[in-house]
Amino acid sequence: MGRRHAHLPPVRPGPPRPPSEFAQVVDYLAEQRGTLDGYDIALEGRAADGLIDAYTRAGMTWWIEAMGWWRGGVRDARATITAGPPR
Repeated sequence: MGRRHAHLPPVRPGPPRPPSEFAQVVDYLAEQRGTLDGYDIALEGRAADGLIDAYTRAGMTWWIEAMGWWRGGVRDARATITAGPPR
């Protein structure tokens, strides 16, 4: 992620990286922007991996649940949606 990207709203850093590396990306964005107030940082992944809390502590503000074809069919997608947000 380059300096010019830090000024564009919002950002979705990718590819997936461990929460500790993600925190470094968030720190870099804060340094380049001067503030993260009102700035969203989204990640996509699987809640079942159990990393949402760690990413939230590192600065993530939006979670996008990966719902691609590799996760199963419509029945699996409905079950994930029906379960609601991870707690």
